[in-house]
Amino acid sequence: MKDYYAILGIRSTAHAAEIKRVYRRLVVQYHPDKNPDPQAHAYMAEINEAYDVLGDPDSRAAYDLRRQQGWTELIGGATAAEQAPSTPRHRDPRYRPRPAPTTSARRERLEMMKMCIPYLRWVNYVGLAMTLLFALDYVLPYASSHAHVASYSIVTSRSRYVATRLHLDNGATLRVYGFGTAGLSEGPPIQYTRTAVYRTPMSLDYKGLHVDMGYTYRALGIFPMLSFIVSLIAVVYRKNVEFFFNASFINAVLLLITLWLIL
Repeated sequence: MKDYYAILGIRSTAHAAEIKRVYRRLVVQYHPDKNPDPQAHAYMAEINEAYDVLGDPDSRAAYDLRRQQGWTELIGGATAAEQAPSTPRHRDPRYRPRPAPTTSARRERLEMMKMCIPYLRWVNYVGLAMTLLFALDYVLPYASSHAHVASYSIVTSRSRYVATRLHLDNGATLRVYGFGTAGLSEGPPIQYTRTAVYRTPMSLDYKGLHVDMGYTYRALGIFPMLSFIVSLIAVVYRKNVEFFFNASFINAVLLLITLWLIL
């Protein structure tokens, strides 16, 4: 068994801060980019291996236990397989337990997350701006327009009526739920309102029939609301890299859903 304490040149009672300080000093001293010695690369690998074990409290505790029990192996004591507690056999003979992630694997994952932070930060900024505009769009006065129906089509699902898609003579297209099709090409023009920012249809009046639209603002506003909350938390709280990465990923999904609902 390698003596990681001897590799780092510290005592077995050294605290975590001392281990980190010594490791940083050795990295500066033996890094191949700064030390031309041909053996520096191999020694640097041992230093990293020692720090991966001693720098993590759980790995260090397990190593200290093996280190204390190592003398039994020298005098022919019980083997590691005999000392290890027996685990119940899985019902599937092909099952293989997944190995626990090592400290170096966690460090690599954190480094990858740090590389994505500049891009994810913009995702959160866009989500925050978009949801604020969504709230502003809902409270601003709506623009009213008049137009005649140029054509229409029926939207169906499993041969059942779902909605009516109206193509107006001014180039606009409205998708209306719960709206009949009788006399659409005749009579007075259709009056409808749109929001100021995203130009979302909010209501429609035709021959005394009033239809409330703006389904995203009324029934599906939970997605922009969640996107706003997650964006705000991710923008304000960025100390924890894993939390920021996960929150930004969730926000990206919510942002795509919101874009699909609005546009």
